[in-house]
Amino acid sequence: MTLAEKMSEGLVVLGVGVLVVFGVLILLWGLLELMRVIFYEAPKKRKASQATEKIAQTLSSAPQDVVAAPASAAAVGQDEDDEEIIAVIAAAVAAAMDTSVHNLRIKSVRRVSNWKK
Repeated sequence: MTLAEKMSEGLVVLGVGVLVVFGVLILLWGLLELMRVIFYEAPKKRKASQATEKIAQTLSSAPQDVVAAPASAAAVGQDEDDEEIIAVIAAAVAAAMDTSVHNLRIKSVRRVSNWKK
């Protein structure tokens, strides 16, 4: 077998190997997308509603009222996300101040975006 024949067979093996690897990767990608479509939407809605209920229970059991009002008008779908963000901000401020969330009174939350789009 000459060097040219060895090189041509090597290239054929290389091509088949690359095709197999990318074929399997495409198949895995397709399966992951299918699983995302089937399973991802329902748990997301369920988690958001559970988080909203927990936040409402926490805020209602607090000795002081926590008032949080975004400065800009939020879209209808973002109201649940705003409550979660406010709860996370309150927890972060309480942790930074080494105090309880119950001792804080959040008067307003304003979104500031410095991202250049």
